[in-house]
Amino acid sequence: MSRGFVKALCLLIAAGVFANAPPALAAQEDPRHAEEAAAKIETIAERIVAAMQDEPSDSAERRARLEALMEHSLDLAAITNFALGRHRSSLSTAERLQFEEVFGDYVVTTYARYVNQHPIHSIVIERTRQVNDSTAAVSTRVGRDEDDDLVWTWRLHSGDDGYRVVDLQTPSISLAVTYRRHIGAAFDKTDIETLLAILEDHVSAGTVVPADSAALHRLFGKSPDMATLEVQ
Repeated sequence: MSRGFVKALCLLIAAGVFANAPPALAAQEDPRHAEEAAAKIETIAERIVAAMQDEPSDSAERRARLEALMEHSLDLAAITNFALGRHRSSLSTAERLQFEEVFGDYVVTTYARYVNQHPIHSIVIERTRQVNDSTAAVSTRVGRDEDDDLVWTWRLHSGDDGYRVVDLQTPSISLAVTYRRHIGAAFDKTDIETLLAILEDHVSAGTVVPADSAALHRLFGKSPDMATLEVQ
């Protein structure tokens, strides 16, 4: 791991956008902002559960509803910029825009597909914390039909369109950090054209990069050792 990567990651962690903030920040909460973030997650939760109840898991309508929800709820520009890290400065404006479009499709379809594949009957907010002026963390308990509950923390960033999701976390997994690691590793091995083609192939095939697959299985309470991981 390069010193530049570590420095950039530490700066973002210190800013509180993608990683867990120190407990001391809890005293600085702004209730109005925290309530806005909680309301956003409550809306997302209601729509996920409604899609699960209204449509069978194999229906195109359910997948389309979940994808539309994710596209509207995720801050794809922020997620993309974080994933690119130090490599962002080496890309032209056209390349950055193309990467944001392709990687955004990959992130949206990945979120939607994994939610669709794991029956969820409830998402209950347990705690909301304002991390700083523009970032909030909303912890939820996710109830499933026959499995143990999951605990997810949604990381949200406030922009011109209000709060949008930038990360989904458990105590041991951050999807944003997982994406950054695999994108950084890919850029170290290949060029942007090849990377874009790989991501487009995964979107078309309904698969994910192996490193992402392992993280997503843990996020949804499954051991990657026991799961069949997609291959690139």
